[in-house]
Amino acid sequence: MKPPKSKKWQIDIADAVNCRIMTRDKATQLLEHIFTEHNFHTSCKMLVILTDDESMRTLHHQYFQKNSTTDVISFNLSDRDSSLEGEIYICVDVARQNAQEYGVSIENELYRLAAHGILHLLDYDDETEEQRFKMTQWENKALEYIFRT
Repeated sequence: MKPPKSKKWQIDIADAVNCRIMTRDKATQLLEHIFTEHNFHTSCKMLVILTDDESMRTLHHQYFQKNSTTDVISFNLSDRDSSLEGEIYICVDVARQNAQEYGVSIENELYRLAAHGILHLLDYDDETEEQRFKMTQWENKALEYIFRT
């Protein structure tokens, strides 16, 4: 099922590391698919920021008091219940390592991390094994959708 094009769901890409892999069109397909699958109808505006290891380590320390890098961090910037605003930071350095470890393309891994960030902004957690399994299933379904359309 192809979700309808919606101007109420917006996503942009800020490529701070100039990797030139993610596109706004494919990110929009990803967002629309996840929102449709999860019956989310509220308007939203999201920004995906592709960053490096040093910047991600700084964010991870500043907001989570962890002195390490990570692959993805999501921030819900909404100030009201009527719409969703968020930023998703993706570390391209860690994404490259993950892609190599999992035997997938960097493009696949970047979109998987974007899907993961979107799911967190929809209030899904991955703290337990069951939650991680569910999120991975949803990520895989979204990736299957965007890479076959």
